[in-house]
Amino acid sequence: MSIIFVDHQTLAKLAGYPSDSIWQNEKSKNDTDYLAFLDTVRQAVNSLDDKHRRVIEMYFFENLSLHQIEQEMEQNCHQVQKLLREAMLMLKYSLTDVVRNRWPERFKEVNRCPICKHPQRKTIEKIIKSKKEAESWGTISKRLKKKVGETFNPPSTMINHIKYHKKG
Repeated sequence: MSIIFVDHQTLAKLAGYPSDSIWQNEKSKNDTDYLAFLDTVRQAVNSLDDKHRRVIEMYFFENLSLHQIEQEMEQNCHQVQKLLREAMLMLKYSLTDVVRNRWPERFKEVNRCPICKHPQRKTIEKIIKSKKEAESWGTISKRLKKKVGETFNPPSTMINHIKYHKKG
C-alpha cells in the first residue's frame, strides 16, 4: 500500500505521542521538508514485516475497526490487538528521533528508553543479549549492577529494548 498522506494526529499515534492542536500548525504538504518527512514515515511502515505492516495500514490508513481487521486477517481479537501493539511499539521507536527533531519544543519532556540514553549502552546490550534461557532477569539485573552500577526495572525495559530498538 502506498501512503500518500499522513495527518499529524496519526503520526503522533504512530510515534507514541499524544495528539493535540500543535499538529494542526504544520506546513503545507507541498513543502519539500514535509514530503521528506512523510517519506521517512513510509519507510518506517514499510520496514515492518507483512503482518505488522498490514495491521497498521488497515487500522490507521484504511480506518478499519479492530473487528473488521479480525475478519480481514482471519485472526482472533487478541492476536490482532497483539499485532497492533507490537507494530506501534516498533514504529514508536523508529520514529521517535524523527518526531523529536521536527518538533523539539514539544518533546523536551518526553523520556526515551533508559537503556538507549545510557552512556554504557553497548555494555548493557551485551549483558542483556548474553542471557541464557534458564537464567532469570534478576540474575541479569545483578550482573548489570556489578558491571555498570545500575539495574533496569521492570525487566520488560530490558526485554523491549532488545526486541524493538534497532537504534537509539
